[in-house]
Amino acid sequence: MIFLRWDHDAEEMMTFELRVHTTGWVAFGFSPHGELPGSDIVVGGVFPNGSIYFSSYQFPNEAAISIGTPMDPQYIRLEIHYSNFDLIPGLNDNSGIRLYYTPDLRPNDMGVLQTGVFTFPVHFIPPGADTYKSYGLCKSSQFNEMNGTPVPDLKVFGFLLHTHLAGRGLKVVQYRNGEQVRIICEDNKYDFSLQETRDLKEVITIKVGDEILVECNFQTLDRTEITFGGPSTLNEMCLAFLFYYPRNNISSCMGYPDIQQIAYALGQEASDAMEGMIAMNYVEWNNETIKNAEKAAKEADQIVMIKTIDELQKNESGIIRDITISESGLCHDISGHLGVRGSQVTANLQGAAAVISQALSTAEILPLPLLLLTQLAFTWLLTSSQCRI
Repeated sequence: MIFLRWDHDAEEMMTFELRVHTTGWVAFGFSPHGELPGSDIVVGGVFPNGSIYFSSYQFPNEAAISIGTPMDPQYIRLEIHYSNFDLIPGLNDNSGIRLYYTPDLRPNDMGVLQTGVFTFPVHFIPPGADTYKSYGLCKSSQFNEMNGTPVPDLKVFGFLLHTHLAGRGLKVVQYRNGEQVRIICEDNKYDFSLQETRDLKEVITIKVGDEILVECNFQTLDRTEITFGGPSTLNEMCLAFLFYYPRNNISSCMGYPDIQQIAYALGQEASDAMEGMIAMNYVEWNNETIKNAEKAAKEADQIVMIKTIDELQKNESGIIRDITISESGLCHDISGHLGVRGSQVTANLQGAAAVISQALSTAEILPLPLLLLTQLAFTWLLTSSQCRI
């Protein structure tokens, strides 16, 4: 009645496949004690059209989102982006969210730090690229000044990585005093259709003065025109959202390269940033110019934009540092610790679940990522003060 299998690859991404006779949903959880209550659980299903649904992500006991304080949002806007590339008629949407609140407060208010590449056409990806890396830098040296009071160490417990359709992988790296501290998180098999908030294996600390670098890897073999940064699904983004506590006033810390320097490196003339973006359309793109553009964007002067929750903004400058890749840790054999009892599945392990989704005539395979697909709302910033153009 129940079939469960799992495997892992060299990058320690675990994939689970669960087959059960079901009327539409099933619970699946990892628990250290062999019981579902208190474990990391996802409840999911597959609709007749092949789309999937999941719930839900749990914050740690140490922190949660606060509401009702002067620092909190006064309203919440849900923004949903729709893509219907096949122009299928008659599609209807009934998705939404439920918000629950409680007066029983946790010890810390959590915050979200948005990092990566500033979403604007100054961020571009050449066409016909098998691989093209973009970099977004965050320097936290001005956090104390912008916060108004000293910023406590950020205890990061979770993250969400985001690109659009051309994204193939993301990496978030931490530096201190110019030296790499760690790779905070990465996904080298990024899937736009499977975005999820994930826990870190352990809470990590970011101190004021540290640098955070977001590297995104894109592939545009199916495109003949430049892909620019923007809110459309056919535009691109390179973002990482870090979930931490205790909360401070900093909302985002993102970077972008000097587009004029990139234009000059590619043999183009540009008297300002706008002309630099336009000049990219005149480049004859091939493997050589693609690599030259990637190198120029990494070596160009970086502008770092830091914003607070009340829209105070300051710019910083910086450089993109090299990323050191360490050998992956050993995977643990869990085959002897997995048990199936009736409709309950338990495992004594920690890991991220990827999805295998395939319809069968006799059983339904439910995709099982551990965490909730998070709805994001992105602000399209177009003012000259925000991007120096």
